[in-house]
Amino acid sequence: MCSQSAGSDLFMKTKNYLQFLLSSKLGDGCYVKHKSGSCYIQFVSFHLDYITLMKSNLDSNGIKTSNLRIQKSGYKKDSSGYAFTSRIDERIKEVYEMSITEVISNLNVEGLCYLFIDDGSFHQRKHFGHIYCNSFSDEEVEALINKIYELYPDKKCTKRLDKKKDGRVYPYIYIPVSVMNEFKKDLEEFIRSKEIYSFLYKVGQPSQTIEKQK
Repeated sequence: MCSQSAGSDLFMKTKNYLQFLLSSKLGDGCYVKHKSGSCYIQFVSFHLDYITLMKSNLDSNGIKTSNLRIQKSGYKKDSSGYAFTSRIDERIKEVYEMSITEVISNLNVEGLCYLFIDDGSFHQRKHFGHIYCNSFSDEEVEALINKIYELYPDKKCTKRLDKKKDGRVYPYIYIPVSVMNEFKKDLEEFIRSKEIYSFLYKVGQPSQTIEKQK
């Protein structure tokens, strides 16, 4: 059973850190530091509902952002995504200066949901999950495994390796069915409450209102 109750507790901050800023350091956010020492963050996504949410998260917390723009993708030829940039903010700098293990230690269920939206996958037939940790060290992978166990102590996740044909090896976390079943309840609530319906496939349901640049 999840160690945090659903509903309002799901969306609380941990130690006053904004969870979407923490998860962005682990996943989809690009933190940038000026020579002056100040920091801002950039986001790029194919999904309009998701990037609109991230922009709204910053705006509603008093962190000013640029207008959304369409930007060519660096991953797929002849495709584009949505992008925006924040203004500098001390809260962004604080997260920028945190280690990965410190970021992980401050995640709650909401932060884990953001991370799974970016770097997680759900196996629709066998009902287990994965979180990809390509840039993580062994210590950081273990820290995330321990954090998931803290939040969902039914069974501990395990580290596995994705071995590419060219010899590259990347770590990922295997989420057992019993843990994924509990997490999936919170994840679906998160997706629906944030109205990012294009990510319902992350809980094994048909995606809705998918809007993305080709």
